[in-house]
Amino acid sequence: MVTIEQSKMIAVKGNNDYFLDLPLSRIIDFDGKKILLVHGHMEDVKYGLGKLQVEAFKNKVDICIFGHTHEAFYKNIEGVEFINPGALSGLKDKSYAVYESGRVSFINADWRTSVKKCFRLF
Repeated sequence: MVTIEQSKMIAVKGNNDYFLDLPLSRIIDFDGKKILLVHGHMEDVKYGLGKLQVEAFKNKVDICIFGHTHEAFYKNIEGVEFINPGALSGLKDKSYAVYESGRVSFINADWRTSVKKCFRLF
């Protein structure tokens, strides 16, 4: 079995990840962009992006990728791209996001098919 640490996957801790030793957020540099990764439960994203915006602006990121609501979402706020890829499981529509050449695409998908495709990338 491959652990998250052994794979190319980058993960952060969510509200149901009690037993995973992961950080609540990460900032990475990828393809010339500074990216904030956060689950979103600590920033109350269900009630708006206010707290998340503060973190993104404080850390001077180009992109903020978050989750928690399980709803695909994109908005550019003062030059920062806020992206929620959606979710591959749960009751809502299944989706993931692809960021390529400065564009975001949301892909609707069955989670089993999507996970297989994602792991082929690694």
